[in-house]
Parts: sequence; C-alpha cells; structure tokens
Amino acid sequence: MARKLYCEGLVNPVGIDRLQPELSWKMVGETEAQKSFQIQILQENEIVFDSKIVPGMKRKYILPKPLKENSEYQWILRWTLENGETGEEKAVFSTGISDQDHFKAQYITGGTVFRKSFALDEELPEKAILYFTGLGYVESYINGKKITDRVLFPSYTVYEKTVEYTAVNVTEQLKKGENVLGLWVGGHWPLDEKLRAKDVYSEAFYRGRCVGFAEMHLTFKNGKKVIMGTDETWQTSMSPIEISSVFDGEHYDARKEQDGWNLPGFDAADWKNAYLAKEPLGELVYSYTPAIRVVEELKPVKIWKQKECWLIDFGQNFTGWIRLSIQENEGTVIKIRHGEVLYPDGSLNVENLRFAKATDIYTCKGGGECYEPRFTYHGFRYAEITGLSGELKEEQIIGKVVHTDNQEISEFSCSDEAFNNIFKAMVWTMRSNMHSIPTDCCQRDERQGWMADAGMASEFGMLHFDLTNFYRKWFHDIRDTQEKDGSMPLAGAPGWPRDTFIWKVGYHMTLRNAYLYTGDKELVEENYPTLQKYEAYLHSTLVNGLLAYDFYNDWLALEFANNLMIANSFLADFYESLILFANVLEDTQGKELYENRLIDLKDAINREYYGKCMDNPLGTGYYGTCDTLAVAPSAMALEFDIVPEKFREKVIREMLFQVVESKGSVQYPTGILTSGILNQCLSDLGKDDIIYQFFCREDYPSLKFMLSKGATTIWERWQYLVHNEMNSHNHPALCSLGPWFIKGICGLRKVEPKKDGGVHLEIKPFIPKNMTHAEMTYMTVWGRIKLNWKKNGNKVLFSAELPGAANADFVYGEKKAVWKGGNYEIEL
Repeated sequence: MARKLYCEGLVNPVGIDRLQPELSWKMVGETEAQKSFQIQILQENEIVFDSKIVPGMKRKYILPKPLKENSEYQWILRWTLENGETGEEKAVFSTGISDQDHFKAQYITGGTVFRKSFALDEELPEKAILYFTGLGYVESYINGKKITDRVLFPSYTVYEKTVEYTAVNVTEQLKKGENVLGLWVGGHWPLDEKLRAKDVYSEAFYRGRCVGFAEMHLTFKNGKKVIMGTDETWQTSMSPIEISSVFDGEHYDARKEQDGWNLPGFDAADWKNAYLAKEPLGELVYSYTPAIRVVEELKPVKIWKQKECWLIDFGQNFTGWIRLSIQENEGTVIKIRHGEVLYPDGSLNVENLRFAKATDIYTCKGGGECYEPRFTYHGFRYAEITGLSGELKEEQIIGKVVHTDNQEISEFSCSDEAFNNIFKAMVWTMRSNMHSIPTDCCQRDERQGWMADAGMASEFGMLHFDLTNFYRKWFHDIRDTQEKDGSMPLAGAPGWPRDTFIWKVGYHMTLRNAYLYTGDKELVEENYPTLQKYEAYLHSTLVNGLLAYDFYNDWLALEFANNLMIANSFLADFYESLILFANVLEDTQGKELYENRLIDLKDAINREYYGKCMDNPLGTGYYGTCDTLAVAPSAMALEFDIVPEKFREKVIREMLFQVVESKGSVQYPTGILTSGILNQCLSDLGKDDIIYQFFCREDYPSLKFMLSKGATTIWERWQYLVHNEMNSHNHPALCSLGPWFIKGICGLRKVEPKKDGGVHLEIKPFIPKNMTHAEMTYMTVWGRIKLNWKKNGNKVLFSAELPGAANADFVYGEKKAVWKGGNYEIEL
C-alpha cells in the first residue's frame, strides 16, 4: 500500500502562507476502501496536533487550529482499510510568512539585474529561506546559480490585486565569506527608456516598471535570526536583454554580458543603487500554482536551407523556445522566427500570428556560445534561423517544451491509430495552453484567460491532468476581476470588459467539472459566493425573464444560430450548476431560489424560441425561426433539459436529421462553444454510433481533416486557414470533444463524488465494429480506475479495476452488474 501526500496540493512545500493548511492524500493501486485515518503533526519530534482516528473514506483534512509562522513540520498519515490492513506515510512542509505586512523587503527598480553582497564570516546558518518575486518575470540566483527550475515566474494575475511569490530553502547554496543574492527581471513587453512596459494590444500583462522583490530569513544555531530584504542598498544595472516580450520575443546582446555579476568578487563599482518602486501592486500571496518549467526536449525531425534561411521542423506544434549552440564572430546577429505553418514553397508562414513578431534576436560575443531565451515563449512547430555563416546541424538545435507542469494522470489507447493521434493532439493542445492560466491560444497576440475556451476544454482537462491547484489559482484571478455590482469581464487575469454572458460560462463549467472529478468541496465554497453575486447581477438585467443582449454567438460555428437562444440556454446550465453547488454546500434557500428561477427561465425560452416561423408558433421541432434552423440550439435545449416532454421526441428527430442527413453525411456544424455539448447530447441519447461516424470522418469538417493537413494540435476553427484571418492552430476549445474517448469508447460515463468521501461510477462502453480493443487508466483522487475491452472472435471481454472508494453500475445492452472496489471481468 502507498499514499501520495500533499500539503495544499504540493509535495513537501517550503514557506507556505497558510497556517491551517489542507492536507490530502491519493491512493495509488488499492481496491480496498479506507475505513479510517489519523493525522499527526510533529515539530522537532514533538506532537503538536493529533486528529485522533477519523472514520470514513475522506482523503483530505484541513487543520482546525493555526500553526506557527516560519516553522518546519512533519506530518504523519496513518490509515486502516476495510479489510483491517493498516499503513503509514510521512511528509514534511514548512510555514512561512502568513501576512504580507510581515515582510520587511520592498519592491526595487532601476535596472533589470540586481545584486546584494553579504558576508557570513563567523558561521553558516542552520536554515535559510528565500522568498522572491518580480514583475514582469524574475529569476533568482545565489552565488551564480539559479535557485529554482521555474521559468516565466510569477504567474499571470490581476497585478493590482494579487502578486504571487515563492519560497525556497537555500541553506545549501550559502558558503562562508562573501555571498551574493541576485535577481534578473524582464518585462512581459518591450521597455521604454524608463524601463516601463509599453502599451500593447493586450491588457493581460504587467505594464509597470520592472521590479524585483526578495527577502531571505537566516536562522543560526544559537537562535539568532537575520532578515535581509530588497531595499535601496541593493545595486542595479542593465542585463544583455534589450527587449523581452511575450508576443514579440527576446533581443539579447551577448556583448553586454557582465560575467560574474551574481558571483562573489565581482567589481560592481559602475553599478548604481536601486530605488524603491512605487507601482500600485496587489497583495503578496504564496504561489500554489504548479510551476512553469522546461518539461521536455524535442529534436528536429527535418532541417533544410532555403535562400539565406535555415528551416527546422520539430514534428510537433508546442510551446517554448529553441536552444541554439553556435560559433560565430563577435557582432554576428542571429534571428530566430517561429511559426505554426509553412507556405507551399517550404518557407515560414507567420501571417496567422497577427501582430505578434515571435522573433528572438541574438547578437554574438564571439566564439562558442549557446543561447535560449528567458522571458518569452512561443507557440510553434517550425523555426527559421538567419545569420548563420555555416551549415546548421541537428546537434546545434534543441526544442524546449515549456508550460505549467500539471501532472498527466490518464492514458488512452485503442486499435485505431487515427483516434490515438487525435487524443494525443488534444493532450498537446491542453499542455500548450497552460501558462499559469488556461489560455485560448499560445502563438498569436492574445494568449488570454478567456473563460469560455477554458470552460469548454475543462472536462477533458480534468480527465487527463491534475488541475486542482491550477484551476484554484485561475478562479482566484476571476474573483479578483469581479466588479462591485457583481459583473465580471470575460477573461480571467486580468479580464476584458465586455458585458457578454456567453463567454463567462467557462467559470461555472470549469468549477463544476473540477468538483465532479475530485469532490473538492472547498473549491465550491471559495467560488459559490462570487457566482451568487454574479447571478444576482444577471437576474437584474433580464427582460421578460430572458437575457436581452449578448455580443457573441456560437463562436466560429458553420451555421448561424440565434445568439440569444444560445446565451439563455447557457444561462439554464448556469442555474443547474448553482443548484449543484447549493446542494454540495447544503444551501437550501439558495437551491430553492435557483430552482424556481430555472423553471421560469425554461418557460421563457420555450415561449420565445421554440418552433417559431414568421412569428407564428408552428411546433417545428426547432429552436429558431425559418432562417436559424441550426443544430446547436436543439442540442443545448435537449442537453440542458429545456425541451418540454411533449416536444422532446420531435426535437430529437429533427436534430438527428440535421446532424446525420441534411448535409449528406454526419457533420458537426457547431462552433467551439457547442460542439462538446452536441457530442454529449448524442451520447446521452444513446447515439454513440453517430459520434463514432463523425470521429471517423476524413473530409472537412472533422478532426481527421485537421490531421490530414499535418495538425499535431487542435485548431480554433474547423477550416484550414493559414493567412491573417483569426486561425490559431493550437486552441483548446474543441478539446471539448475529447472526453468521449474516456466516457464513450472506454465507458466511464459518470463520476459522481459522494458526501462520505467515496465516488459513484456509471460504466457503459461503446464498442465500435471497426475497433478490436481500447483501454484507459485514470489516476483519480479516489485511486486508480482501469477499464479495457478486447475482442476475441465474436466475443468481447471487458475488464475493470476500481478503487476501494468506488462503487459502479455497469451496463452493456441487457447485461448489468453492480461493482464495488476490485477487479472484474465480464464477457459481452
């Protein structure tokens, strides 16, 4: 038996700011249920807290009383299973500074590199904890060594309200004698002569002066404590980075390097003293967000020369940058451009990046040197390099894959390699669009926390990644954007001020999926009041019981639908989520309110939008008028239970006719907001065969069509567009179709958390005629779920491994079974 232990969702964290942390654990491969658990907290081998034995299957515990600041703790988890087996696991964590007012350090500015020399002549500290942050981005060094593997830190936040910092134990990096603490900061954007980020297309990034912040706490054997923080005694200068811009890239002049600037013994006589920054920055909070890291390296699959340029194909669309090793003369300028597609002649096509230059420029210092950027990232498959004097060889180039390091927790494979490639493309798409917030795209001049894009992809995200801390942080960003009247912008961190409900649905959808796939009640508690306030605002704007304005439609759909029908259908789904959250939190008054408002809303939708042509009610089976007979409204009305029972059969019939027959083949004419809803609607109607036909479709519009055009990630649009239209080739919204691999083919139809800490599953596989096998593994918070089936002649053998906390209803045709934690096989 084994457990993975977490404190605030992190493994052995240092310097957290919560004195009553959440302790949690994950089962790995057990098929026995947990009967009880006990948690003990120790400080210097003395028990300072004991939960005693807590019965039940719950696998998280929030300490009921606060611990001390700046203290180290060990915690022990003991558990007993239903069969009497017992186990024990240990982990550590340390608390840090619980209130930003307890910090002594101040933000400093003046240049883009900062250093502080200090002496440790008598003895080394027993413990040294460094807290640091900076804006736009920052790297921290002690005696010349970067102290974490984080990149592009800190996270995107609403900087006027929240700035994240991190803490690192740096005891081993210190030495007797002179030590140097260094900070290297860069802007999200090119800097003007005052080192202030220029006003650019997006409002999401920090535009103030480059600032640094650091505070180190030293504890000595005799009990002495020393605190060192950024102030006006720090020295500052300019780094070789002349421009750092998320959209445009980085310009680095290696001739301006100051070797040893962050090492002891460096002559800093020409450096100036830093001065205190006066930027209006928000509350300092500890970063529980998984770090952005270099998570993988890619080798080129092809290199070729075209005129004066070298072109590189990495064989995969991804986010990150290139590491380039070269030997050139001093002053040689190397330019690296990045793009997703090529022109027919094999040259780089960057038209779809719009205003983003996506170009890194490196000026050589001469001799053998190596360059990779620090304060930018690109979304690309292809790169173009100019300025090299000789041949470019494969060993000179490495592609660095960079994104938030959210753990992948599921696997899927089947006998159809095209299906495997679609699933893989969706995984790469999600990975590429996780950069401390869920972004809409990763390559052009946008990269925002658009709520709808994230919401549509959130179920696939929860089925493949551990996203609890990632989404928790993003929800904090969204709460930071809410106005006093309850309204919110349509993108989180920091938000775009357009009053359109459709694009804000990602908030409740993502929260709902995060809860359903983890049972995390605390997530609901944190966000329910914000959603309640937003609902009150929305309700105050209704006209005749309906939303009367919405800017967006079913974005990028292939057929036009009434945008207000779309918006009000999403409003019904919003109320369903509020009812769920009210149930979870036992808010009976809220539940009753939202149930009544949902009834009124459904009545209003049916009065206004069902079966009207030339303003005469015809009961046509469509939600729309003669000119708006689209699939999306019917799919939404069915999936969100808006259709009155007496019309349901007719609406189903007409929707299926449109999807299957009206265009001559099975097609999804829906956009990025409703394709996943249509998919789920068909699945709930028992029409997995139609979904399968669509996934097998090779012509436009289809996912296989994307693969046929060389796609390794999912596009924003169904169309293959490569010029300066809006056409991201790495966009997560259509990953809304991805859950069907797990839910449909493998059969994990429903994951329903229970109040006792367990989980109820519904398992109903769809077994296509043209597949011979399929399998999935999913590491949930309750334990591992493994489902697979394999054909043997005319028979199919289905097997399942379920965690002890689970019970499951299995259905396949006439065959039914009830399972509880264990290994099962059934012949179909």
